[in-house]
Amino acid sequence: MSRGDKITLVVLLLLIFFTLFLTKGLISPGGKRAVILLKGREVKKVSLGDEKKFKIMGSLGEMTLEVKKGKVRVLESKCPLKVCIERDWISSKGEEIICIPNEVRVKIEGENREFDEIVH
Repeated sequence: MSRGDKITLVVLLLLIFFTLFLTKGLISPGGKRAVILLKGREVKKVSLGDEKKFKIMGSLGEMTLEVKKGKVRVLESKCPLKVCIERDWISSKGEEIICIPNEVRVKIEGENREFDEIVH
C-alpha cells in the first residue's frame, strides 16, 4: 500500500466516522435544551445532555425538576392537582409541561430530528 493509499484510507475513515456521529446526533450544534419560564420570563436553560435534579421557585412554592437521558419532567410541585407531574417526561422540540397555578412552563428547544408526517 502506497503512502497516497494510506492517506486516502485515513481520510475516508475520518469522513465515515464524522458522518456517523452527525447522523446519530452525538455532535449537535447546541443540542436540545429545556427552557424554564416563570410568569412568561425565562429563568433557566438546562441541557438535556445533563443528568440532574434542580428546584425552581414558582408562585406557590418550589418545584423539583429532573433531567435524565435527554428528557425532563416535574418530580414535585406545590400545585393542588399535580397535572404537571402527571405530564411525565418530555423530550421532543415543542413539547411543554405547564403548571398554571405555579405559573411555570417547561419547554423543549433545539434540534428537531423527528418527523410528524412523511408524504410521498
